[in-house]
Amino acid sequence: MNGIVTCPFCNVVNRFGEKERRCPHYLDIEEVQIKRTKLLVKYYHAIFREDGVTKKIMVWEESDEDN
Repeated sequence: MNGIVTCPFCNVVNRFGEKERRCPHYLDIEEVQIKRTKLLVKYYHAIFREDGVTKKIMVWEESDEDN
């Protein structure tokens, strides 16, 4: 998966895939699956934490055109 997400605490753009870059607030990534009328939709949340506050932010897929 190639994707990007901005940290809600320090505003660093975190990248996943070939050009990986992560801020110190990043903890993990989780896959979310939703079944909608016979179609399985899959997306990802990046999990960030600072001072006991945890936030999940949706990861946007980065296409080759964005590079």
